[in-house]
Amino acid sequence: MVFLFLLIIFFNSSAYATDINLTLHQKSVDDNVTITIKNNSDQKVYIERVDVDLDSRHYTHASRQEIAAGSFSEYRFQVLIPSKTGSYPLIAKVIYLNEGRELSLCNVGIFNYIEAMPADIACKTGDAHIAQNGRIVIESTQPQPWRLILPEEVEITAAKISDNKKIFTINSRTRGFSNRYPFYAIAENDHGDKHRTAVCGGTLTFDTGYFTSTGKGRIPPAILLIVSLVCLFWFYCVFTILNRRSCLSGVLLRYSGRMFLITIAYLFLQNISSWASYLSANISWLPIRFIADSIAGAYNGDDYKYFFQYFIDFFFFSCLVLLYPYLYYCEPDTKAEEDKYTSFLISILSVIRYLKTRQIYWNKESRIGFLTFLVKLFFLPLLTTWVINNTLHQIIITKSFYWSVAVINAYLVALFIYIDTAIFCFGYLFEFKKLKNEIKSVDPTILGWLVCLWCYPPFNTFSFRIFDYRIFDIHYAYPQWSIAAATMSITILWGVFAWASLALGFKGSNLTNRGIVKHGPYRFIRHPAYTAKLIIWYIQGVIFGQFFLGLMIGFTIIYVLRAWTEEKHLLIDPEYLEYRKNVRYMFIPGLI
Repeated sequence: MVFLFLLIIFFNSSAYATDINLTLHQKSVDDNVTITIKNNSDQKVYIERVDVDLDSRHYTHASRQEIAAGSFSEYRFQVLIPSKTGSYPLIAKVIYLNEGRELSLCNVGIFNYIEAMPADIACKTGDAHIAQNGRIVIESTQPQPWRLILPEEVEITAAKISDNKKIFTINSRTRGFSNRYPFYAIAENDHGDKHRTAVCGGTLTFDTGYFTSTGKGRIPPAILLIVSLVCLFWFYCVFTILNRRSCLSGVLLRYSGRMFLITIAYLFLQNISSWASYLSANISWLPIRFIADSIAGAYNGDDYKYFFQYFIDFFFFSCLVLLYPYLYYCEPDTKAEEDKYTSFLISILSVIRYLKTRQIYWNKESRIGFLTFLVKLFFLPLLTTWVINNTLHQIIITKSFYWSVAVINAYLVALFIYIDTAIFCFGYLFEFKKLKNEIKSVDPTILGWLVCLWCYPPFNTFSFRIFDYRIFDIHYAYPQWSIAAATMSITILWGVFAWASLALGFKGSNLTNRGIVKHGPYRFIRHPAYTAKLIIWYIQGVIFGQFFLGLMIGFTIIYVLRAWTEEKHLLIDPEYLEYRKNVRYMFIPGLI
């Protein structure tokens, strides 16, 4: 799975920069330094880490965090007091993700210990606008001590002094980005037992080849419409003219039916944001406008970006070329009338021909095919984007890995989440007899779908707001050892969560029954992933104050309902009835 997405990313290497606008502020009181990052963008930003340098000492806050659009986050550091009285440069850097690449932003302030001591030299510099490489010029009567503070992706390749100038030649390590940074020049010296610092700066603009988004896939809608009509016409011809009981006609029927559904799904995903925007602009009823705006914003945002940028065209052409050989050689004996996708498409044709036949074809397989199509249409784009993003993130944090408790903890959490998304994405992508992961049934109830979709974009951007109330304060100051224990517990619980996904394997997907899993953590309780998630959220709410009590109650209600609706759906399977007798508890062994 990882290899597939790396291959897709490799063949779609024309990345583009998202318009991210962060501002960085710092404040120091005694030995406490607070770095505030404000996200002025219209989308969320993923912060990888925040670094602080003071008096030749380096401090890192390595916990990955998401900052919502228009919001801010604070990072607190306890630093060692400098050895001498005076002024020191306090250098802060934030490392964040943009289109899967690590970019950074720096800020330099003055840390005064006992007494402010500005240096007796000054400099002058101007804004710089360069392409892949260029120069920054520092003018000063004493150019020698000045050094540049730049973002991590900008390197200094040379520095020389000429007259009263220090000229730095710089180069960008990134390609395909336009970005604007603040840069700083600092000079330090000691006068007796006191330290002095001077700072000046400007703005650095890089233009290294800005690529714009290719939109919602590279295939024009007109071409997709033609392909879908051709597939539908071919399906109709095979269904009505040829002997559908023969192996060849059965394979042709299933191939053309699947390609029609894939093409229609592509067309739908290409245009749903435009349709939602049209509804929002032309309907005055506020609930419809709110839902339409949420859908349009989601499909134009980060949760579907990589799906359209890297995946959809690759997947479409792969199915076009490889699906028929697979059906012919691996599943030649499957009867068309027993195939859920074929039955669903026959039902569509029967609706079109209703005026002539006065009959609509609908059976169990048609219903399963329809619901399976909806499940994959909703979850596959989401999971694809998440897996590609997590793949890029995993590569980055592996390259920057170093041995410390905080870094190891953050690395493991990211790895466990990556494992979960990769397994479920594989489940939505591949459904084959050879893998024994064919969908046998899909939850047909409105409540089952409601509580499941409640937890995913675009719905979770507003669905949990009805619970988001303080009620009463549950967060208190806890000793450092308990915070460390809570952090380790969260990591272990994410490990249990990933273990549950590994146990599901090829059968991992929401709202479906692909066969009952009885090994791994499912030997002890029936819903180990939900248990792990709920305990994580309770720790984050109680110990770290990340959630109000009302929201934690909301999480509990929704996930208990998810477990209940899943069980109600699975009870139609005799194998699950037997499993339920052997594993009595849903969430906690011996209790619940």
